[in-house]
Amino acid sequence: MAGQVILIRHGHGLHNVNDDVSIPDPRLTLRGERQSVQLGQNIAPLGTDTIGTILTSPLRRSIHTTLLAFIDVIDEGFYLKGEGGIVGGADLVLDPYLQEVGDQPCNTGSAVVNLKNEWLNLDFSTLKETPWPLKKDLFSPANRKARAQKVLGDVKRRIDVLAQVPSNMRKDVIVVTHGGFIQDLTDDESFSLEFASSKGCTIMKKQGGQLILK
Repeated sequence: MAGQVILIRHGHGLHNVNDDVSIPDPRLTLRGERQSVQLGQNIAPLGTDTIGTILTSPLRRSIHTTLLAFIDVIDEGFYLKGEGGIVGGADLVLDPYLQEVGDQPCNTGSAVVNLKNEWLNLDFSTLKETPWPLKKDLFSPANRKARAQKVLGDVKRRIDVLAQVPSNMRKDVIVVTHGGFIQDLTDDESFSLEFASSKGCTIMKKQGGQLILK
């Protein structure tokens, strides 16, 4: 049986305090940190041992949300020794295609070297294969719909691969991203998630072949 997609919006960020889009790649506020911890507590009773892969936007607020919320789910190799994670835990992938849509400073990622200084144990190789942090090609706001289709195709392939191993319980994929891009993934401009909240989804194909989260 194929797994599901658990769609998550990051926690409250510093730029959300006064809607200040000029803050470069902001971190979470204390409120956002608490929200992220609570998110993990809310998801835990649903059974986190089914989570195989966590895909997160590499913007600071999304990385921070992910590491706080899933400290008891993610493999220990992604944390400094003694700071979190579990043996044989879920894989963590930084997916630059999950970044927020806009090109304002708050929605533009940091240079890889700066992110590495903050999170020593994370794998940033996925960013080096793209224009990150430049907002061009599929990262351009004008190409948001095409980027959403790429993401959904990639997520579907991951779920299919996880489902092919009968003995593998970890079949679900978590996607941690942003409010604007969530509307592209769901193809619904009216859809929104609260900060650090989640929704279980499946990938569906519309009549014209377009993939959406439903």
